[in-house]
This record gives sequence, structure tokens and C-alpha cells, in this order.
Amino acid sequence: MKTLKLESHQLRNIIQEEKELYERNVRFEKMLLRELTRLESENQSREAINEAAFDFMDDIGKGFKSMGSGFIQSMKFKLAQELLEYLSISKGSILSKVIANVFESVTIERVKEYMGPSGGETITEDLIKALVEGGLVEPAVDDAVESLGIDKDNPIYISMREGIVDTIIKEIKGPVKEMIVEFFKDFDFKGMLGKVTKATGGATNMISQFAKSFL
Repeated sequence: MKTLKLESHQLRNIIQEEKELYERNVRFEKMLLRELTRLESENQSREAINEAAFDFMDDIGKGFKSMGSGFIQSMKFKLAQELLEYLSISKGSILSKVIANVFESVTIERVKEYMGPSGGETITEDLIKALVEGGLVEPAVDDAVESLGIDKDNPIYISMREGIVDTIIKEIKGPVKEMIVEFFKDFDFKGMLGKVTKATGGATNMISQFAKSFL
């Protein structure tokens, strides 16, 4: 296999671009946090504050195009991480990958629907679709059957795959759905941003120090 070798100046440019993107997202997050804090000081409801957060992201997406889409992707990623933490799901599990894939692929408008009256049904539909179509089950089944010496053409392989899919779907439609509904019912955008903003300073410094090592 041919490996791609980057010159030091190319690597510096890549790191610098990533650093600028990260810092831009942090600025957007701080702007959003200030706006939500202002609304909170006016005794706005949590629902109204969450609505304002989505409006802000929509405005950033429309006003800054590619830069805005990067910020929205970043926010969706953070929201998915919050949900995984709430569900206490291992980040290496099939279900965690399904959830991550859903949040990565759907629009911010779709995420907003998850917080609506029928949000439980909406996200359940998206999760099951991602599970069935995302090709995430096969690697887990492959690992299991390989250790048993079972060929992929063997009916046992198909049965194992279907069994895993059925089990996860039952979990999604049952306890997972109920917990997701509870998560979004009590979700606090400002609270999430507060945690995120506190953690950004160290990451920015780390990126800067890493970039300087190539100068």
C-alpha cells in the first residue's frame, strides 16, 4: 500500500486550518451562550431558550454557509455526546455508533423535531433506519463468527445478524426510546454550552502548542 507523505509545511497548513475552524466554532458557541444567558436573565422558559438556540444555529448556517455548517456539525456532535452520556452507552457499541451516525447525517431542523411532542417516534424511526442501512451490525457479527470459524455463507451467520438487529431494535423501541424522550424533555442547551465552553481553553492551547512544534 502506498503511503501519503506530507511535507512539514503542508502539515502546518492543515493544522492551522483545523485550529482556525475550531476557534471559529468556539466563538460561535460563546456568542450563543451569551444570547441564551441574556434570555435566561429575562426569565424566559427553558423551551424558549432552546428554541432560540435552534434559531441562532439556523441563522449562522444561512449567513456563514460552509463556516456555519461546520459549527452546526460541531453542535450536533456535542449533542450526540450528551445523549450518549445520559444513556450510559459505551462509545464503542453498535448503538452508540448508530446514534452518532444519525446526528451526523440529519439536519438541525430534524434534531429540533426530536424535542417536539412526537420526538420519540421521530428519533426511533431514524435510529432503526440507520441501524438497518448503516452497515454497523456486520462488523460485530464478523468478529463473533470468525472466532467460531463460521463462514459468512453459513445460515448461522445470517441468523446471528438478524438476532442482533432484532435485539437492538427492541431496545430502541423500548427503554432507549423512553430515556431519549426524558433526555430531550429536560434538555438544557445553555447548560450543555456552559460545560463545552469551560473545556475549550485547554484544547485551544494544546492545538497551538502542537502546531508550534512544526514551525
